[in-house]
Amino acid sequence: MKQYPFIASRIFGVPLLVDPSRLQIILAVMQDRIGYSVPDEWAIRAAEVEPVERFVGNYEVVAGVAVMPIAGTLVSRDTSLNALSGGMLGYDRIAQGIETANEDDEVRSILLDFSTHGGEAAGVDDAADVIRASRKPTTAIINHAAFSAGYWLASSTDRVIATRSALVGSIGVVLTHMSARGMAEQLGVKITHIHAGVKKVDLSPYFDLSERAQVDAQALVDGLYDQFVRAVARYRGIDATAVRATEAGIYSADAAVDAGLVDRIDSYQSILSELQAARPPAISMSTHEGKIMTAQTEAPANLDEPEVQSAIQAAAEQARIEAVATERGRIKSIIEHEQAEGRGRLALSLALESDMDAETAARILETAPEQPAPGSGKITQLTPFEAAMGRIGNPAISAGGDPWTEEQELDAAAKRIAGVQ
Repeated sequence: MKQYPFIASRIFGVPLLVDPSRLQIILAVMQDRIGYSVPDEWAIRAAEVEPVERFVGNYEVVAGVAVMPIAGTLVSRDTSLNALSGGMLGYDRIAQGIETANEDDEVRSILLDFSTHGGEAAGVDDAADVIRASRKPTTAIINHAAFSAGYWLASSTDRVIATRSALVGSIGVVLTHMSARGMAEQLGVKITHIHAGVKKVDLSPYFDLSERAQVDAQALVDGLYDQFVRAVARYRGIDATAVRATEAGIYSADAAVDAGLVDRIDSYQSILSELQAARPPAISMSTHEGKIMTAQTEAPANLDEPEVQSAIQAAAEQARIEAVATERGRIKSIIEHEQAEGRGRLALSLALESDMDAETAARILETAPEQPAPGSGKITQLTPFEAAMGRIGNPAISAGGDPWTEEQELDAAAKRIAGVQ
């Protein structure tokens, strides 16, 4: 049987983002091709795995939705090696698919269909960044499982949906060292490394792992784990402490929702139909900061529909409130600035008759002489309320017949300047 030493180098002595049960299957499938044996129960489990069809093409467009399967063992790059461990998919192929879908005029949104136990660590962060940067809305549907590297990718989408029976998590890192020293001795083979650098052969399979090498390997694993945790925390908008608290555990769909790893539970067909209708739910700004505008503007909607009109009105009202608050704050910061003392009328003029910020107004006030009160030679400092009254004229009266307070006057001025009635 043909040997694959290169594959062995990608399994042993390198960090992997893979569920340990899948790693056992990979080792069982590869044992004859690398020249070692595994426990019988591992081989039995491997024989029961149904092969996954190789990923053909990048995605399939279904009524405006690019459906992209993320299945099998995830590797840095696609190769010609096929179903040695239940199928392989390269991070490069995933990134290429996302980029192509963003340029495809027939695609409005992207649905990533997950059924993977994870895989190699190298390359997963770059692929996740490409998904996150997608200009078109991205949704992850976890049909079977999204473990380890698979979940890293899923977490980078705008929404993570799980089917009722899906499993999620395994947010952790594993590095496996295999010592073939005993095997070599039994065969009468003596291995000698001629090397430069004390640590060059620390992870050699022909020696037992030294204590120093194990410490260094653990540091490597810890560093990658920290990167994994921070990425999930950033993508999902949850605290890194909560991500670490999962301890690489595997969660049911319900538990994953409670832990903040999944947004909601739904079926594949329901999500696909939702995306085809081009009306995906609004993305929570607190959970997916920076993506809400992308999701809403990329997916066209019928402007005559009541829910769309309601959303537009709510957005307009929020914009109005923010505009008034911003203008009110600018006015107050000018007329209450320490440089406005003795220059109340000038401060009010700068606040109400210009759009300059407080810092610019303060520089002008600082160089201006103090102003005497009208009709006298005395220098009189007007309070903000008195200055506002002098500028506005007769006092405004509230619905109850009482004169407006200083705060109400400032609000009125802010609304006029902001163009809000």
